Amino acid sequence: MSLPLYKDFNKVVTDLLNDDYDFKHFLKVKTKAPQGVTLTTTTELNSNGGKVSVGGKVSAKWAHESGFALDKLEVKNNGSVVVETSLTGVAPGLKFEFKGDDSNKGDLGVVYKQQQYTAAAEVDVAEFSAAKASVLAGTGPYTGGASATVSLGDKVDFKSFDVAGSYSVSQKYFAGLSVTDKFSKYGLSLAYFGGGAYTLAGLFDFKPETSAKLLTFGGAYKCNPNTNIKAKVNSNGIVSASVKQSLSTDASVTFATEIPTNDFSAYKFGITASLG
Repeated sequence: MSLPLYKDFNKVVTDLLNDDYDFKHFLKVKTKAPQGVTLTTTTELNSNGGKVSVGGKVSAKWAHESGFALDKLEVKNNGSVVVETSLTGVAPGLKFEFKGDDSNKGDLGVVYKQQQYTAAAEVDVAEFSAAKASVLAGTGPYTGGASATVSLGDKVDFKSFDVAGSYSVSQKYFAGLSVTDKFSKYGLSLAYFGGGAYTLAGLFDFKPETSAKLLTFGGAYKCNPNTNIKAKVNSNGIVSASVKQSLSTDASVTFATEIPTNDFSAYKFGITASLG
């Protein structure tokens, strides 16, 4: 099994603390179209100052047996277009990617995966303003890696340089440490897996230069095969909770809420229904 990308080294923690906390109102419908195309229609209900409006987007996904894939062709209600493609099969473990839109964004990337490391590089081919590279390597329970972003153009300069490492025991514990913003910000990620029924996770960010810090602690509890309950709280006094109910193998509904303890009137509430 290959390692994830560097940016996902602590994905087990960030997913638990971020997924299923959407405070908007969505209806997502996924359908199968001819020639192996998958269509996803997302409808969003917005309410602002007593006025209700409906927005949304449509995206398509398709893969060819040659290894070329249209990972996303998305059209939003304002007419903007997003395109993501990939190509595999050129060489074992090698994948080429392109991500662009109609607002002068175009990133060409390459990912190379082997059993003990994953390397990635990306360059802005639309404006040639930046290039990124990262690597994550590991052996046994240990992983470590680095990521760098270089600005291009008239002056070449390092925009960022980050390092990270982790220790994990499969389905039991995870601990990760990251150093970002040119060694000026530190992050600690922790997770405990309670036998499949519940998971606990924490994320602590600290910047010594400004003494800024943020602690987020949360957990997830699968009370039955179809219901997953999550809750989290951070050091700013914001409490969040969500409940995801699976109605069938291809249908679910998620309720989420967020309440600032210093102003209960500023609460947020969202519902996401998914079909297909």
